[in-house]
Amino acid sequence: MAPVEAWTIVMNVSPTRTTNRRTAQRRSPVTAVKKAILASTSRCSFWWCPHVFFAHALHSSSVEKSTLDQVMHEAVTLTPHSDLLGAAGRLVHLPGVNPIPSTPPLRDEDFGIEFPGAAIVQREVEYCQWQQVSHQTKRLVGKEPSQCILTRDSTNPACKDAQAANACAAVFDRNACNSYECCSFQEGADIYDTETSYEYFLDWHSAPIPSTFFHDRMSYDNPQRNPFPAYTRRAPHAVVPAQAALFGDSKYFPTQSLSRVGITPSHVATVRPHALREGFWDVSSTWFYSDYSKLTQRSTWADIAEKGFNYMVEGVWDTGMKGKCTPGDIRIGFRSASFVPTVTVVARLSERDLVPYKTYANEVFYVVPGTVGLKDVLDERSAAADSYVWWTGFFTVAFLALVAYLFFSSGSKNPKP
Repeated sequence: MAPVEAWTIVMNVSPTRTTNRRTAQRRSPVTAVKKAILASTSRCSFWWCPHVFFAHALHSSSVEKSTLDQVMHEAVTLTPHSDLLGAAGRLVHLPGVNPIPSTPPLRDEDFGIEFPGAAIVQREVEYCQWQQVSHQTKRLVGKEPSQCILTRDSTNPACKDAQAANACAAVFDRNACNSYECCSFQEGADIYDTETSYEYFLDWHSAPIPSTFFHDRMSYDNPQRNPFPAYTRRAPHAVVPAQAALFGDSKYFPTQSLSRVGITPSHVATVRPHALREGFWDVSSTWFYSDYSKLTQRSTWADIAEKGFNYMVEGVWDTGMKGKCTPGDIRIGFRSASFVPTVTVVARLSERDLVPYKTYANEVFYVVPGTVGLKDVLDERSAAADSYVWWTGFFTVAFLALVAYLFFSSGSKNPKP
């Protein structure tokens, strides 16, 4: 469905010089990391910053534990036959309910497709585009002349005047240069010839690729068109069956994995006119296609009439896109997922709505997969809070140990005069 075409262009770039001369001593990466860590800790004191993070973790855990205790004492477990009026305004525990999306079902207004039972819908858009990949290779073509230079770090005062520098510059032999106390022989820098090659691959991509800065932008032009961008949509509410239907914000309810939505020739009849004008009259099992070459060469309605006639006669809607891809083509597909079939909900019941239960420092709206007792739900969250504190404490101690090591090791290497 997505063949790949590749073209290669090779060009020579003027020779570049890469020097191997000794320069000033560079700072090693380890030294840079040390200085960065010590500088960051000095701004908020050596011990204060890690303690702030750990104290925040302890406070968050304490607040979570307090909230869980409050939920344990105030929550009321409801069964399918429980009286909802008596529980209105209270914190409720609904084990083993089966949420479904609210009506009307999610719908794509551009292609006229409905997704009954879907809690989340994702529209995927892919673009047939050229992609440029460059490769550089270096070849050694020569060396710069070697030279005899003045040794700057010499302890001899006579080596620091201009006469000594001129004397070194007049020497061209390695042995003669090294025989002078004030001189040192330096090898010439390597000269490399850089060759750059460009490859162009034609394939489907999740975003348009501008070809303005391609090396050969005339031969590999990418038309920039994006009539229908990608999106992700969720059903506004989840309906929880009980004695009466209860409604909750769908963002709290987990969904299953997204799966591809099948596309059939009958879906072409639902495509809206503005999408047809963009060339989306070709389909396959999972995609709507817009053939850019046909869109620019032929009348949209004439092509639609031809394909419609072929479909009525042969019963097959030929996509015209199978086995090839041209720059500017677009294909659009859909993925959808329903809610997890069985969940347990802990939230406040407000008439027929499930809303977050507000404590003095938190909001409670727990949804966990499966049929789970209230105590098990709270124990799971309590264990997560304890794990957060443990890992925060571990990284705090490790951070303090690292900073202490860097601090004392840097101090021992730079003693005061």
